[in-house]
Amino acid sequence: MKNLLTMLMLGIVATFASSAMANEYAFTPYAPGAEAGSVFNHVAPLEPTPAVAGPVVAAPLFHNVKYKDQDEMHPCAQPKVIMVNDPCWDKCHDRCNPCACRPKVAIQICVPPCACEEVKCKKDGDRLTYDYGKYEVDVRVKDGYIEVDYQD
Repeated sequence: MKNLLTMLMLGIVATFASSAMANEYAFTPYAPGAEAGSVFNHVAPLEPTPAVAGPVVAAPLFHNVKYKDQDEMHPCAQPKVIMVNDPCWDKCHDRCNPCACRPKVAIQICVPPCACEEVKCKKDGDRLTYDYGKYEVDVRVKDGYIEVDYQD
């Protein structure tokens, strides 16, 4: 019983000690114009913290994209960035490894605001169809460029 009480007391002391240390490093917002000696004047600037899943790297958009029938896109369409096969990649690029993964490039398409899409993939990813019911977006990887065709 004495050991149990000793362990309980040690646990309580450890909890208070850790909370006191946590309060020492607690975040206090910066207040511009705070008077001298104020708690706001000795706060260290915050440094960015890395994301749990790793940093998000924004890929630059591919430059050679041809858009067709833009008058047929949804009237409230929102931009969406998708990854498609690189049209400038030579199929004979890696003769030693014919099964090498084809690199991807980012392009921007405009889609309806609803999230009810069905994506159809044909020709090893060289032809994609984003189906939104009444509206569709066809993406075709051609030789050296990408063609985006809107359908209503």
